[in-house]
Amino acid sequence: TVKWHIMGSNKWVKTKIDKIHACPISQGLIMSPDKLNELGLNYTPTNIITSEHVNKTYDGIKTTTTLDHIEKDWNEISQTLWLYIYILSFFACVLAVIVLYNLGLMSFTEIEREIATLKVLGFKSRFLRKLLLTQNLIFTGIGFVLGVPLGIYILFLIWNSSGTSFYVILPLTITNILLSAVITFSLSILVNLMFSNKIKKLDMVESLKASE
Repeated sequence: TVKWHIMGSNKWVKTKIDKIHACPISQGLIMSPDKLNELGLNYTPTNIITSEHVNKTYDGIKTTTTLDHIEKDWNEISQTLWLYIYILSFFACVLAVIVLYNLGLMSFTEIEREIATLKVLGFKSRFLRKLLLTQNLIFTGIGFVLGVPLGIYILFLIWNSSGTSFYVILPLTITNILLSAVITFSLSILVNLMFSNKIKKLDMVESLKASE
């Protein structure tokens, strides 16, 4: 049971909450006209949804909106939002490639002597590329397993900090997580391919001399 009053009125009433619904951009109470009249409050509708034809010249009607117009506006908003999402996703992938490449370059520099030693011992470049790919995939898997719960936790912190006037249901599904995994591992493999030529063109003598 909650106690409330209409904005601009000093009359307080008590009502029992029957059900709770989620609305992303507004908050308030929903009840039938009969219940409102039962509480002694004046029921004055401000918006009416109807399938009948409405004459715009009627007194009391300020604006009319058709279903086609609402769908058109919604489609335009959706297209704009999806465009923003695609742009952010693209730059996120570019940033991921840059970060992974720099980390891979640092790792490759540190193990360059070991790779040169393995080539001297007769290991083929193909085997060394697979070895480097396996290492990158293992590190990527560890980072993904640790990053998913951490990312979900940070996401909840961001939404909770937005206050009570803005409510969004987070569509976190297995499909979304699997899609993120596919993108993450694909970028890791792409970065690994960038180092394939470095292994093939690695000068064993120079690498061993440089390490000394």
